[in-house]
Amino acid sequence: MPAIYRPEGIYNPSRVDAEVLYLEPKLDGQFFRLIVNSPQDVCAHGHTVSTTTGEYTYLPEALAQRLNGDLGLLPKGTIVEGELVWPEHEAAEVITAIKQFPHKLRFMPFTCPMWAGEDLSAKLYLQGRARVGSNFPLPDCYVAQPKPSLEQLAAIHHHYWPAAEGIVLKQYWYANWWKWKPVQTVDLVVMGFTVGTAGKWDRRPNAMVLATGAGTPAGRCGNMNDVARCEIPQHVGEVVEVAFDKITVDNKLRFPRFVRWRPDKEANECKELCEQI
Repeated sequence: MPAIYRPEGIYNPSRVDAEVLYLEPKLDGQFFRLIVNSPQDVCAHGHTVSTTTGEYTYLPEALAQRLNGDLGLLPKGTIVEGELVWPEHEAAEVITAIKQFPHKLRFMPFTCPMWAGEDLSAKLYLQGRARVGSNFPLPDCYVAQPKPSLEQLAAIHHHYWPAAEGIVLKQYWYANWWKWKPVQTVDLVVMGFTVGTAGKWDRRPNAMVLATGAGTPAGRCGNMNDVARCEIPQHVGEVVEVAFDKITVDNKLRFPRFVRWRPDKEANECKELCEQI
């Protein structure tokens, strides 16, 4: 069975030797792998679901019927991989939608490694895209210049897919994918810290508790090097610069990462998140 193709890592132009690259928006959803054994026997595998013999273990009947209806049009021996998304919501909310709002979910395929028993994993990207495109809505595709710069990717993201989590870059065949995400930073106040309960950080500071200058909670940040982590207690009440992927629905930072301490900035200068981005 063909392997599941995932992005190899963060895009770096110097590591890419492909003359043609296709760009797609990186959707914020739950990975889903659908296998058509027959119209009556459809399996789904993903981070939130695992099924056998057509029984969708955690999916409500409405969503299962809809997927079966789409997949029933695909030939036996077909594998489709993609994202189960809830438009305008982040990936974590998809689990809630599976249980409560299945009619609002969409399955967006990003690859078709097998069609009617034919292994497409070593063939052209556009072949698999065309095969599955008649059954499902497909993410937009943009043909990029060879080795686009990070600045060019930022411009493409801003112009075409500003709401997307980032961009996935694919060579003209399935192998070798990369991902790119816009980097955003904010300045926040270190209000305190949490303490580890196991391992080398047991009873030691392991994450910063963050807030705006007005005291609005902005989440926690534990993604930092060991030196910075040991310095957390001496920076309580001071300002830190944090990178992140996006703002969540409850107005917190998603995947925050430590950038640097900001001794040049006062806590009352840290505006609300919506004012900094």
